Amino acid sequence: MIDYFLHVDLIVFKEDAVEFEKRVGDFLHAGAFAKIDPTSHYKLALGLKSADTFKYSPRGRLDSCTKTFSEARRKTRTSRHLYVDSRIGREKDAFRYIHLWRVQDLENLDLAKRMIECADYEPYTAIDELVVCEIQDFIRRINWLTPTPTIENVNRNTRFVRSTRRIESRSLGVYLFKLRGLFDALKAARWLQLGQYQNVTGSLNVITEFWHTSKDRDVSNLYLSSLKSNARTTNSKRPTKTLFDKSVEDVNENLPIADARESFVCTPYFLKELRMGKLP
Repeated sequence: MIDYFLHVDLIVFKEDAVEFEKRVGDFLHAGAFAKIDPTSHYKLALGLKSADTFKYSPRGRLDSCTKTFSEARRKTRTSRHLYVDSRIGREKDAFRYIHLWRVQDLENLDLAKRMIECADYEPYTAIDELVVCEIQDFIRRINWLTPTPTIENVNRNTRFVRSTRRIESRSLGVYLFKLRGLFDALKAARWLQLGQYQNVTGSLNVITEFWHTSKDRDVSNLYLSSLKSNARTTNSKRPTKTLFDKSVEDVNENLPIADARESFVCTPYFLKELRMGKLP
């Protein structure tokens, strides 16, 4: 069985974060997507919030959108087809939210119908109006972890790391195989793998990994700083690399052509759902 998920990446300004979390909590309490369509099988599997704020500014709007702005507002032309509204374009502190929704299957998913239904459901649109930017992709879990990893003993201070890596298509299998061989050592180093996911839509050579760890401050050196082999020669000043060392370097440096690593904490509404036993 293939596990499919909808991976949702949202940006919300800091000034709207409390209200956003309240509205999402109300949406979940009311039944979430099942309230819109009783046949819906979307279940929230993970709900995270960036550990810190960051500066964010919407980049601009298309010409057609500017017609809805008041003519009294100052607009700055930046290109032939793009205007920036000076009021909207200011940098503000923002949070990033990650929602991972389990989807029963993609074959019978009528996405157009679902989107229309969501647009007509006020609690959903109330959430949407606080979102500055949103990216959605369908992903599938790479099913070699047995049993399915679970989230336990978490609180609002528990740290998570999302690692998003782009791998050349020809190297995907090698990357996954080598990282799999490091799971036990990573677990001993307090990096608990919560799942690896490959994009089904968007960039298909993207691997997203979620980690449960207390060492997120070391996120810039995800594997190298946590995995150091003790195998060293005593007769040489230059350390001899083992196969283990080579695998660590390959998954961390040599195979990814781009990667991003971010620290997250649990959202209040995810913690509530987790404690009430409502999560899949």
